[in-house]
Amino acid sequence: MAAIEKTSLKLRLENGVDKNNKKKYATVVVNRINPQVGVEDLQAIGRAVAGLQTLNLVDMSRVETKAI
Repeated sequence: MAAIEKTSLKLRLENGVDKNNKKKYATVVVNRINPQVGVEDLQAIGRAVAGLQTLNLVDMSRVETKAI
């Protein structure tokens, strides 16, 4: 099994609508997250970062990069 090399947190934020009234989104990525961080702590980090934004948080994702 490949070891995790990098972990990051990706936040998707509402960013208005386009000319066709389709929702637009902005993405904020927090890099250099310790791979050992648990889900609850990662969610707390995401909520804290989202609280600094002017846009509303839609969802967040954990992104892990592994060498193959």
